[in-house]
Amino acid sequence: LAAGEYKQAFVPLALPEALSLHVEHSLLWWDPLRLCAPPPDSPAEGDGGSVGSSQLPVSWGPRRPVAEVQLEHFEWFEALSGFTELQGDDDPDAELVPQLVQRCVFPEVARRLRDCWDVASSGQSQCVAALLDECLLFDTDESSSAFSGLQIEALQRLERGLADLAPEVFVAAPELD
Repeated sequence: LAAGEYKQAFVPLALPEALSLHVEHSLLWWDPLRLCAPPPDSPAEGDGGSVGSSQLPVSWGPRRPVAEVQLEHFEWFEALSGFTELQGDDDPDAELVPQLVQRCVFPEVARRLRDCWDVASSGQSQCVAALLDECLLFDTDESSSAFSGLQIEALQRLERGLADLAPEVFVAAPELD
């Protein structure tokens, strides 16, 4: 298809919807908080060697988990990044990867912040900081920032964690008024 026909066929508008199922499916094997991972310097069971930083010694079905916060470790990321760089600045799909990340990854990050993050764990808190840094790279719309939702989720989780861990010390701001 010529560039004009490609746009007239609404392909750039349809690609995020079409590819989101694949991206969401791959996130089933994502463990950015390393909840199921052994410490990075411990050997994998049975192999006597060290565990690769992006692969865990456990298996969750047909794939091995990805324990990195960087999205570059996903197969879809490399393929789609290469696809969107083919035409340079004139590419109608230039925002495809950020759109997919905001559509699929941001809600998953918010869920993991809300339901999985142990705020008392320094290791998980470091992973959360790295995860938020990674998400910030894909926040392209400054007027209505999707990233601000992740910041709010992290702040609420910190407040809940502080209230649970140190209720006599932590007083929420609205209660001070």
